[in-house]
Amino acid sequence: MGLPVGGTKAVLIERICDADGAPEAETADAADADAAAIDDDGIEHPAELEATATLKPKPGFRAGFVGVVGSPNVGKSTITNALLGENLCVTTSKAQTTRHRILGVVTSESHQLILSDTPGILERPAYELQERMMVAARAATRDAECVLFVTDIFQDEAEIRDAYEWMAELLPAQRPPVVVALNKVDLLQDGKLGERAEQRVGSLAACLERVAAACPSAVEVVPVSGLEQEVDDLARALAAQLPESDYLYDPEYFTDRPQRFFVSEIIRAQILEQFSKEIPYSCEVRVDRFKEKTTHKGAKPYIAIDAVVMVSRDSQKGILIGTHGRGIRDLGTAARERIEEFLGAKVHLALRVKVAKDWRSDDLKLRQLGYPS
Repeated sequence: MGLPVGGTKAVLIERICDADGAPEAETADAADADAAAIDDDGIEHPAELEATATLKPKPGFRAGFVGVVGSPNVGKSTITNALLGENLCVTTSKAQTTRHRILGVVTSESHQLILSDTPGILERPAYELQERMMVAARAATRDAECVLFVTDIFQDEAEIRDAYEWMAELLPAQRPPVVVALNKVDLLQDGKLGERAEQRVGSLAACLERVAAACPSAVEVVPVSGLEQEVDDLARALAAQLPESDYLYDPEYFTDRPQRFFVSEIIRAQILEQFSKEIPYSCEVRVDRFKEKTTHKGAKPYIAIDAVVMVSRDSQKGILIGTHGRGIRDLGTAARERIEEFLGAKVHLALRVKVAKDWRSDDLKLRQLGYPS
């Protein structure tokens, strides 16, 4: 899985203090009562259409907003990370890893891409959480000056067409250009696919032909390998579709999300990795405490993090905790190691599991957790 790493950008790794995110809760019950949450409404976003930098780029510089959309598990987050040059968005082998719209900014000498990674397209959401996830995908499509539509070599023409038409219906009247990324082309190399998969997928030329037929209004189809970070041609194709502009964000700006959001995502990604069936999709993570501490004067500081894993039913709580607490212990150990890598600091992580009955269909809980309606 991909993870944000320590030292990504100075603006991302800000000094940790009590004011970061929701207030600390004195007790677990107080945390629940105060609904300490990762809340999109509580995040301070720079004005999206106003320059935030005093520096001026070179003549011919291009900048704009790029909405990243596509079906689940085609590699949208992997491609976003590759374009950013950092593992900002968590990735796993499971579908629907991404639940929130995540903004990341990549700035080069010639362009600035403001990327909005989004949840995978679900044409028939099964419950309210999935409906809210599609709100994020729709917003990224409507707000974009260029749309990056991601597919992969395994999708057939009908699957690609259905997702592309879902996206195309949301485009505003001015019809921003659409660039298609055909992902996972590295697997077309000899020996990487089994015989049956090779017969079904075909050659690169056959894949490109399929995509072109399913995406007739796309301005360009670019073969890429997000996993191997072969995305330079894609970055150039996207930049070519954006208007000439000053910087829209300071060149050092990287993301609109606070640290505690990424901490919760790292924990949730570990749940996806370590548990199966319905468990990962019934869980949400909420960070209640995020504070720098020292054991005594002059000691190296550490970061104290208290987090709650919310589940829908009592039976799921028992599975997460595991026999003799082994499940929650293994989860905490793996998550702590990755959070320490992300923050570049020692971490004390305390996890607890709480049943929030049917939270995925509860409007209030979803709003508290940052899912827009």
